Amino acid sequence: MKWISYLFTFNIPFYIYKLKTGDAIIKSNNNFHTQSIVILYGIAYMAQIFSNQEVLPINILHKNNILDIKNYSTSTKSYYKITALQETYLISFSYKNININNNISKIFLKYYLTNYKLTLFNQQMINSILIQKNTQRRIIQLIILLSIQFGIIYQEFVKIPFKIQKRDIAKITGSNVNTTNKTFKILERKKIIHYSKYNLLLIQNYFLIEFIYLLC
Repeated sequence: MKWISYLFTFNIPFYIYKLKTGDAIIKSNNNFHTQSIVILYGIAYMAQIFSNQEVLPINILHKNNILDIKNYSTSTKSYYKITALQETYLISFSYKNININNNISKIFLKYYLTNYKLTLFNQQMINSILIQKNTQRRIIQLIILLSIQFGIIYQEFVKIPFKIQKRDIAKITGSNVNTTNKTFKILERKKIIHYSKYNLLLIQNYFLIEFIYLLC
């Protein structure tokens, strides 16, 4: 993997974490403020949790996405939670070791910045979903986003290649499980999606047209 190869080459200390589906790591500003975390493999979502238990969804993360907590809120009354939607490997290192290392090649810096920009683009997509006042629209837009980013054509369906629980969808969209259930029932009744045992399938011949209609 390029990340491990680069970090070895330039003698930058790093740690690797393995998260099983549903596992999470929790980091506070105090112990995470100087760290970068990269997704080596897998899919996870990140949220900021406040002392009053308010949850602020931040991003859906996949391979090569980079997290720099220093760019988020510095509230001391919150922490960050990264939850795996499938088996996920993370690599953690201090960005300060990149800044002070004069031997870092331009190739590595370009690789870092390119993936950082992609991470910011993903976050902008999530933000565009969260600004929707209607929670059902948020859920529908998230399903569209998942199908575009991760969907695999499978027979007459577009298959999301990992299991996703409704409670995770609720957390990512800042809604609740009841609203998520109601939305899924509407989409299943209209034969736009099929959801079973945490597997999400979208009817590829109809879902885009029907989704656009529901968002109008």
